[in-house]
Amino acid sequence: MDISEEEVAMIAKNSAPPRRRARAYNFRKPRLLSQDQLRLLNHVHTGFARDISVYLSAQLRSIVEMSLVTVEQVHYSEYVESTQAPSALYVMEAEGQSHGIILEYDPRLVLYTVEKLFGGHGSFQQDPREISQIEQRVMARVVQRTYRGLEAAWEPVFRLALSTKSFETDAEFVQIIPGTEPAVVASFEVGLGEHRAVLRICYPYLIIEKILGRSGIRQMLSRQTEPVDPKVLAAYEDSLRKTEVELKAELGRTSLSLQDILDLSTGDVISLDRKITEPIQVVVGNIPQFRAMVGRSGTRKALRVLEVIEPSASDSAEAPETHE
Repeated sequence: MDISEEEVAMIAKNSAPPRRRARAYNFRKPRLLSQDQLRLLNHVHTGFARDISVYLSAQLRSIVEMSLVTVEQVHYSEYVESTQAPSALYVMEAEGQSHGIILEYDPRLVLYTVEKLFGGHGSFQQDPREISQIEQRVMARVVQRTYRGLEAAWEPVFRLALSTKSFETDAEFVQIIPGTEPAVVASFEVGLGEHRAVLRICYPYLIIEKILGRSGIRQMLSRQTEPVDPKVLAAYEDSLRKTEVELKAELGRTSLSLQDILDLSTGDVISLDRKITEPIQVVVGNIPQFRAMVGRSGTRKALRVLEVIEPSASDSAEAPETHE
């Protein structure tokens, strides 16, 4: 069989190992965060988003969905340029840190929150306006709770003590670090029904470097692997023993065509794959746990356990469906 040169070239191209594509590297903006640090930052802020969404849902008497969108490294000047005025910028002071941290609330979210706290229906304005002094005071309690949620999210890694240093409506007037210095920005999306708002936290990289240095990550890993207090472990075990689970007795199985099922009527008998004299399976959470015989205990139907089924990898990986 003759093969043309074009076919030979096509075969060689398909059989050749895929070439790795080179990534562009910007020496003016080096990547300072490692993969471990990014994973840790995502973990911390995902927990923060979950906590604040529960709090806002309770305060606003409506479902609030808050999720982490991204954690990225930028120049501080890029963050300032991306912030639209007017905004609601709370400059946080972290105890023991020489630089501030910015908590940026979408002003539309602030106005919506204030209206809901006063018992209103909550209108979501398309064109934001500056937050008044009275609205700032009403919002102060929500902002303080946001601080506590952020402190709790960071607690396993680093202990933060946050307080408000100042409030600004224009990022041009907030200079926590020089514009050419790197910063880390965590961006969140807040869902209020059909409306969407933004919440962002801007950290100077110097703070992140101090918090998430090798010692910081090692500290978190050591806290995760340290032995559990015996009293705490006993409390967990006691709680688990009192937990109620559903237990089902599987009398047998069979297969029917869809037409057979449609033809079923009152009085029809369906044959199963197990005889009356054979033990049946007892499942817990759709996983077989016991073999038992059907019987009676007084006036009630009962099961007598004959054997405990040892769990296997296949049972835990794939839970069978049961038919009673």
